[in-house]
Amino acid sequence: MTYEQMRIHYKKSDENQDKNSPTKVLDSKSLINFERLILEKASKIIYSSEWIKQKAVDFYNIDPNKIEIIEFGANIFAPEHYSIDINMDICKLVFIGRDWERKGGDKIMQIYNKLKEDKFPCTLTIIGSSPKQSLHDSGDDLVIIPSIDKSKQKQAEQLNKILAESHFLVLPTDSTLMALYFVKPQPMPFLL
Repeated sequence: MTYEQMRIHYKKSDENQDKNSPTKVLDSKSLINFERLILEKASKIIYSSEWIKQKAVDFYNIDPNKIEIIEFGANIFAPEHYSIDINMDICKLVFIGRDWERKGGDKIMQIYNKLKEDKFPCTLTIIGSSPKQSLHDSGDDLVIIPSIDKSKQKQAEQLNKILAESHFLVLPTDSTLMALYFVKPQPMPFLL
């Protein structure tokens, strides 16, 4: 990912930035010029997708011959034994994201609340963040897991179990750079 692409999605207001943040020391134009210089001087550049490569070539006018693509997948282990045997009596939704606003947390809560209002049998598991608004009593139908450390076996197994037993991974995101969500829970369908 180039700085130019990243800054649009992860821009923080000045008052929220750490005083030692590089963007406090240099403005965006300086950082873009700095990255351009680094890319021009590099003998080889590695990106994770053809799309990012093309963006770097177009934006920075980099020689495409010095850019290599090394694709990567999700940073989770695939379960050894995987079978699909999902209870169809209740629709299980999953939302994963740390940045509640940018990932569309309020939207997933609106969706979930509307389904509940319409008496549609469903559950929602939120992983990585917590709703900002107050919640009506959802009993066991709403599960909030503020974080899962996939490097810890028990928590990785918990994530795999949640994904294996769910019907939909809901991604009402405003923006996301690396859509690794799409490779984690397959063959689960996605709602964007």
